[in-house]
Amino acid sequence: MYDSLDAIPRIEQIHDYLHDDPSANPDIRPHKVTTGESCYKMITTLYETKKSEDLRIILDIEPVKAEFVIEQVINDSNMHKSKFHFVLPFLSMKSIHLHSYVTGGVNITGFELFKEGKVSYFRKDNIKPVKIYEQLSADTLNLLLHSFATLQSRQGSISVFADVVGWQNSQNTCSPQLGGKWKYGSTLAQVFQNTNMTGRSGIIHFQPNGQRRDFSVDVQEVTMYRGITTLGTWDFKVGFRVHGEEQVLDKANRTIDNRTRIVTSVEEEPYLMPATEIFGGIPLVGRFRFVGYCSDLAEMVSRNVGYDYHIRFVRDKQYGKKRDDGTWNGVIGELIKHEADIAIAPLTITSDREKVLDFTKPFMSLGISLMIKKPADTDPHVFSFMAPLSQEIWLCTIFAFIGVSVVLFLVSRFSSEEWQVDADSKLENDFTIGNSLWFSLGAFMQQGCDVLPKSVSGRIVTSVWWFFTLIIISSYTANLAAFLTTMRMSGSIRSAEDLVKQTEIKYGPYKNGSTYMFFNQTTVSLYQRMWSFMNSQQDVFVNNNEEGIERVRKSNGQYVFLIESTLNEYYNSRLPCDTMKAGNNLDSKGYGIATPMGSDIRDKLTLSILQLREDGVLDELKKKWWIEKSQCPLETVSKDPDASLTLSKVAGIFYILVAGLALSVISVILEFLYKTKVDSRKQNISFGSEARSKFRLSISGHSEDDPNEQRTPLKSSTSFAMPQVSLDSKTSLYKTQTLV
Repeated sequence: MYDSLDAIPRIEQIHDYLHDDPSANPDIRPHKVTTGESCYKMITTLYETKKSEDLRIILDIEPVKAEFVIEQVINDSNMHKSKFHFVLPFLSMKSIHLHSYVTGGVNITGFELFKEGKVSYFRKDNIKPVKIYEQLSADTLNLLLHSFATLQSRQGSISVFADVVGWQNSQNTCSPQLGGKWKYGSTLAQVFQNTNMTGRSGIIHFQPNGQRRDFSVDVQEVTMYRGITTLGTWDFKVGFRVHGEEQVLDKANRTIDNRTRIVTSVEEEPYLMPATEIFGGIPLVGRFRFVGYCSDLAEMVSRNVGYDYHIRFVRDKQYGKKRDDGTWNGVIGELIKHEADIAIAPLTITSDREKVLDFTKPFMSLGISLMIKKPADTDPHVFSFMAPLSQEIWLCTIFAFIGVSVVLFLVSRFSSEEWQVDADSKLENDFTIGNSLWFSLGAFMQQGCDVLPKSVSGRIVTSVWWFFTLIIISSYTANLAAFLTTMRMSGSIRSAEDLVKQTEIKYGPYKNGSTYMFFNQTTVSLYQRMWSFMNSQQDVFVNNNEEGIERVRKSNGQYVFLIESTLNEYYNSRLPCDTMKAGNNLDSKGYGIATPMGSDIRDKLTLSILQLREDGVLDELKKKWWIEKSQCPLETVSKDPDASLTLSKVAGIFYILVAGLALSVISVILEFLYKTKVDSRKQNISFGSEARSKFRLSISGHSEDDPNEQRTPLKSSTSFAMPQVSLDSKTSLYKTQTLV
């Protein structure tokens, strides 16, 4: 963009220089403008047609016009500021308000012929900039006076106009009619050439051909990330020299300025919170108005580095997000705009943030984790061991048991092979209804039985029942082992893979935070699938961490919050103690202290962090705010619900055992009383006498009437039979003889 014909030679030189490389094909488009407004309109038109490209614009116009154009671009909210790179070809960057552009978002490159210490020449009270050519004119006048003085010292007294042919002094005019050369002209030109002096624009020295030599021009840049920096210097002898990275960013360990630093942070528990109680008699003023991990850390590093500070919350309550126009908000924006000197907050170190800020070494390591609702106690009942099989299966198994027993009883009744002749020549069948039930129960419990079917039909029933019980018992055993160790309401969510495999449980992070940006930029296929799911349901994103944690607590296991592991661990230890961390971290990163680029304090802060880490102070500080201030019992915080098989989950089998034993005792008592009653009537003796006799015999093994006889049966109608089995070869039947 140019506004006068004086720019044409410079445009030609730029064109020739950029086309020296045959492989390059730069697109150079000159545009003639008249005013700052017309220049801005032209830039707006270019931006609309080339939104996807970066625009490098040389503003070869007056500094006042250039300043107006840049201000208009910065104030235009519809333009992406970082896509503009302005080059100002005039020789003094100090002739415009550079500091007002530091926070604008555009990049500006220019040249500075005038060195430090001469700033007062250019701006007085910031009212009106002095034009560059006026400064060069001042150097020209000083050169002329110096040369005249030199010439006069050599030639003696000289007259400027006396020896000029045609000078008409009588006319009292400054427009003489020159009819020839001034006789001192050549001598004065020689004096110019040999003069070596220092002016406002640096060393003034000329070559034999009249070109100036031995001067240098600083190449400066103004960005919102690094402020005003000198990228390099063009020197007459060696050409352009790029400064080193440390010089450009000005990261050298300079002396710390004796001033109070502004520390910005975000209100986030337990990092930084308003103080509610007075500690040590210190009133709640200044930096003592805050408590938390970051408050303690800020106090430690300030003592180590040696500076005073004032801490405050960031105005918009945001960590920092890059806007569409290239600028940042939140904590990062305040540092870039130099509204704050240091940021001590749970600020994640990312590549995008590292491009615009300086970070110290991490003071805390963390990663993205899953926060889920802690499962409710799923083992209040004592029959949890029956849960591996549904109620329908248990009922069907009971009906199958009864059905098989009845079928076995019937087929045994109709099969001749199951009948046999006893000692009294009476037919009998081992498979009574009681024995059939007992046989089926023994097979189901995988135990033996004293009766077995001999018929083909009975063996078929037995075979299918054995196969049925094999499958049921094996399935139950396998499910029981897994079920008793994984009984949890949301037990299916243990990792990011489990989240991807289902669609019922929603999950999402804090919108516009570092976790949000991680999923937005990831190239891992698993996390890309998670990001696609989250984008398809925008309601999964929350506005802050508190909203996400509250949603986990109220969603009854139907929402998983993606949160940084440090906050996950902290909120799991807070009342009502109903959340927990699931699985391992999804990534690894760290929190760091941030400063503006080129800060004089960044390197000292890094050394302080490393020293605190080596001394174990950072570990103690985290222990103080995460463990010592926990509101949940320690075993609740660290309890793994799958660690062991608790008694409450299998107590029912002990109850069944006790109930069975009690039922057996009650049964034998009733049997004892009933048999004693019957025998006392047959023998015509009292019930009490018969009961005592039977009780003593049951306990000691002998009767009270014959104490010397050991293990002798009572002589009464009560008989104890010992079966003896012999094989009758003729009938192939089992016979039983009873000895009384």
